[in-house]
Amino acid sequence: MGTLDNIGLGRKMRGAGYLGDNRKDDPFMMSKNGYVKAAILTVFFLGLIVFYPGGLFQDVVYRIGEPWRDDDLIAPITFALLKSEAEINAETAEIASGTAPIFTQKIGVNESVQQKLDTLFIQTERVLELYAAYRMSLLAGSTSASNSDSMRYLQERAFIAVFDDRSWSILTSQYALLRIAEASRSRVNLDRFIGVDVRIRTEFLISELFAEGIIDTPKSSVGTTEILVRNPADRTQKALPIAQLRDLPEVRDYAQYRLSRTLGDDAAHVAQQVLQAVIEPNLVYNEQETRAKIDEAVGAISPTKGAIPVGELIIRKGDLITASTLNVLESLDAARMESRSTIDHWQRVAGNLLVILAIFSTYLLYLYLYRNPIFDHNLMLT
Repeated sequence: MGTLDNIGLGRKMRGAGYLGDNRKDDPFMMSKNGYVKAAILTVFFLGLIVFYPGGLFQDVVYRIGEPWRDDDLIAPITFALLKSEAEINAETAEIASGTAPIFTQKIGVNESVQQKLDTLFIQTERVLELYAAYRMSLLAGSTSASNSDSMRYLQERAFIAVFDDRSWSILTSQYALLRIAEASRSRVNLDRFIGVDVRIRTEFLISELFAEGIIDTPKSSVGTTEILVRNPADRTQKALPIAQLRDLPEVRDYAQYRLSRTLGDDAAHVAQQVLQAVIEPNLVYNEQETRAKIDEAVGAISPTKGAIPVGELIIRKGDLITASTLNVLESLDAARMESRSTIDHWQRVAGNLLVILAIFSTYLLYLYLYRNPIFDHNLMLT
């Protein structure tokens, strides 16, 4: 007689519903197999863990609009009040829009632009020489020479896509006039070639524009009143007001204004095309360093906003949970989690596991004592 029999909890006799062995219907004895029974009970136990209310590892979840069913909640400790996700996002957006973008000063841009300018004038002078030769051949009556010079002039001119027809007309007519006058030792009503003034004023204007700064992005995309300029050569950084800087469209408009004030219409037209062909930004937007600066500032955002002192009433029984109350409750839970050790956490998990084990054992014992036909038959147990 076993222990359960001694206390009056022995197994009851099988009733009329007992199915017997059924060896013929179950030749492999799956309905009696102990391994199958163990597998069924294991799956059942794991199911209890998965569907345990609140979860084995989860904390209490609060919802806005639900009533507080516990007693009045008084702050048991002084804890920091967490910022909401919306507040964190707002601060992040404010940092992103308010952080001055970082630009890098382009090293060697002055020399690069000057080289392009020199190359352009050398190529242009070669074309103008061919045109002057063509005009002098015409004046000399040499048809074959003029045709040859004309063809070479048109071929060389096709390689320079800077000037339009008006500019070529201005340049070639003046240059040819001066060369013919020089060759014939005659005087003309022209002080000097227009290209000289174009080059002088263009170089001066380029120096002025570089000194003030040309950025490679539209000014409309810069949401701050100043930018940070880093010079990699001397490893310095300075802030520049966005109002003094220009983007390329503004450079075009400003150059047209300045050149029209210092040169005649023809010279200003040619100089404008020269400047547009050689100018380039000397301040380049550094997206990587700007993003790193923003991320650093975002990482420094405080997750809290003030504190709730110990003893302060948080919510009364029956009150509805509002957004602000939810924030306080979640802040309290976070404070408890911080103060709770790893041992406390696993003690809570172990407690929940013991509850599940007690439920499972009670149910299993009930089947074993009072529903033995079900307990003994695996198919009925499922």
